[in-house]
Amino acid sequence: MLALSEADVAAVLSMREAIDAVDAALLAQAEGTVDQPLRIMARSPAGILGAMPAAIGAPSKSLGAKLVTFFPGNAARGVHTHNAAIVLFD
Repeated sequence: MLALSEADVAAVLSMREAIDAVDAALLAQAEGTVDQPLRIMARSPAGILGAMPAAIGAPSKSLGAKLVTFFPGNAARGVHTHNAAIVLFD
């Protein structure tokens, strides 16, 4: 498994390439070749985890999920309240 930081991705993916990828994903969704179930949430007394899975059909046949946490108590500790990871599989 390869883990990339935000800086790693920014070093190899231009803004133009990112915009083109989002454009392609939105077109695939409009064409009905995206499977994107509703977001699911898990809650604890301290925070929330949201999982947003999706799959795009041909040509990429990719699977992925955005995982996001929200810990409101982190603000009082001076750390981020939201953290996220995007996981892609092929």
